[in-house]
Amino acid sequence: MTSIGVGTPSSTPSPSEPATPPPVGRLAGSVAVGLQPDGITFGYGSLWIGHYQTSTVERIDPRSRRVVARIRTGVSPIDLAAGFGSIWAANFASASVSRIDPATDRVVATIHVGLSPEGVTVGAGSVWTANQNDGSLSRIDPATNRVVATVELGASVNYLSAGFGSVWVASRGKGAVQRIDPSTDRVVATVPAGQFPVHTRPGFGSMWVTNYDDGTIERIDPATNSVVARIPVGTEADGICAFAGSMWVVSDGDYTLVQIDPDTNTLVGTVFVGSVPRNVVGGRSALWVTNFGRGRVLRIVPT
Repeated sequence: MTSIGVGTPSSTPSPSEPATPPPVGRLAGSVAVGLQPDGITFGYGSLWIGHYQTSTVERIDPRSRRVVARIRTGVSPIDLAAGFGSIWAANFASASVSRIDPATDRVVATIHVGLSPEGVTVGAGSVWTANQNDGSLSRIDPATNRVVATVELGASVNYLSAGFGSVWVASRGKGAVQRIDPSTDRVVATVPAGQFPVHTRPGFGSMWVTNYDDGTIERIDPATNSVVARIPVGTEADGICAFAGSMWVVSDGDYTLVQIDPDTNTLVGTVFVGSVPRNVVGGRSALWVTNFGRGRVLRIVPT
């Protein structure tokens, strides 16, 4: 994962209730896709969408905004990552990862991991999955397509990301973010978070976590492994990304995309994105949001 820009964390958590937020983007088109689009990533000049319901990954050309390939994967590809010349799909209901070759749009390997892999990320020379139902992390060697380590985390986990020399896992069961050192495959820090931490993402010198049940985003200082800011973003905070000088968070319950200023740790404004948005990624001068409820991917241009 690559951080964008530089920001300065505040010294203590500082919740602040947003007033009526102004619009901070405009809808600049959408793409009709299959049922229940969920995971999304940008790589190899394309957008890639995982469909929980149909067990397919769709490839979108961001210039033409057309689906150019549909790839059958394992059951319920819920999260995606790009790296090592491939797209990696975490198949929640078949305990596996599908490796897709973007040169052929075909699955070239299927790797069995722990139960219910919900998140997948790339970092430290490996591919990692967070396995929700057995509370573990699987580490895959992309050179052999084999699991080379399993890290027991002791509780149900959700999504994960890599940054600052570590892998960071949102643990619903522990109500925390767990930091794993890839040189030892061990947990080196457990950072208490809000209610139902779900996604982590690096950006602006920090690690960020969304807390689904209390509708907040928290900023973690990787130097101290402590929360340095807590920002209310609405109802059911979900997917998150760093893009164009800001952090962007999906609010499932409010049907909005929320912009956060990392310099002030405050909410800047929102964009209405429709029924049950799930995830967001930045690329090609726009933000792209999976609309789980309507079977579309929305293109949002920040204003």
